[in-house]
Amino acid sequence: MTKKVFTGDALPCQKQTVNLITGVGNNYLMSLKKNQPSLYKSLEHQAKTTSSLSLNLTEDIRHGRHITEKFQFFKPRTRYNICGESVKKFTLLTEVELEA
Repeated sequence: MTKKVFTGDALPCQKQTVNLITGVGNNYLMSLKKNQPSLYKSLEHQAKTTSSLSLNLTEDIRHGRHITEKFQFFKPRTRYNICGESVKKFTLLTEVELEA
């Protein structure tokens, strides 16, 4: 498989796994949680103080709740490495529940 996007959490975050994914032209998407506080705070600060590259809004009704999701895409100002690979872009997802 090539030109695919793989998703995961910390489990596939091993250099060998990342090299298998990216070595043949694929990309991967990982979630960043607050258990990496300095990286999390740095990217969170950048998201609050920088214009995003793009923005996507989606609306959905889930379990009777009206949800709006806001996806913002950013290019890091600083070089970050996760699992041995350079971070090329990061996404901020914000969910808002609206009154029905």
